[in-house]
Amino acid sequence: MSFKDITNNLSKLLSEDTKDINKINRRTKILLLVIGVAAAIFSTYLIRKLTATKVLENDYRQQIIEILREEKIAHLRYLQRRLQCGTSILIWHLQVLEDFHHIKKKKYGQYVVYYLTENPPTENFLTTYYAALHPIRRNILVYATKVTKNGKNHFTVNDIVDSTKLQRNAVNYHLKKLLQLGIIEELPQEKAFKLNNKFFEDIQNVLTLPSIVAS
Repeated sequence: MSFKDITNNLSKLLSEDTKDINKINRRTKILLLVIGVAAAIFSTYLIRKLTATKVLENDYRQQIIEILREEKIAHLRYLQRRLQCGTSILIWHLQVLEDFHHIKKKKYGQYVVYYLTENPPTENFLTTYYAALHPIRRNILVYATKVTKNGKNHFTVNDIVDSTKLQRNAVNYHLKKLLQLGIIEELPQEKAFKLNNKFFEDIQNVLTLPSIVAS
C-alpha cells in the first residue's frame, strides 16, 4: 500500500458514519492506519538510505544473488528453504534487490519466480520452468524427454499412464496445459503427442535445476 493509498483511506475513514456499533471503533481504525503510514514511511526511508553498493553488503541479499547466479532462476519457496528465513524477511530483501534493479520477478499463478537482471532467461525457458514446477507436468516432461532421446518422435496418453503410473484424468488435464503453453504438440491423425523441438534443450536444462529437483 502506497502513502497516497493510506492517506486516501484515512480521509475516507474520517467521513464514515461511526454510529454503527458493528463497526470497529473509529479511533482503533485511525490508529491502525497511522501505524501503516509509519511503517510505509520507515520502509521507504530504509530503502533510500541504501546505495547500489550497500545493497549487496547484506548476507541474505548476497545469498540470493549467488543462488540466482548459479541456478539462473528460482521460485520464492525454494529461496525460503535455502535461506532458512521467514517469508516477510525474504520478500523484503527481494524487493530491495528488485528496486535496485539487481533482480526481476515474474508471477505464474501461485508461483513467483526470480532471476538476475543481468542474465535474464528466455521466454521459452521461463515457460518451461513454470511448467516443471508442477509434479505431474514435470513427470510428463521427464517421460517425453526420455522417449524423444530414444528416437521415438511421438507418444500417447496410454504410453504416459503405463510408464508413469499417473492417473489418466490427471495426464489428460496436464497435457492440455502443456499444449496451451506450446511445450507439447498434438498429432491428431496419430492420436498422439510430441515435444515441441523449440523447448527440448530448455526442458533438459530445467529438469536438472536444484529448485525443480527439490520441488
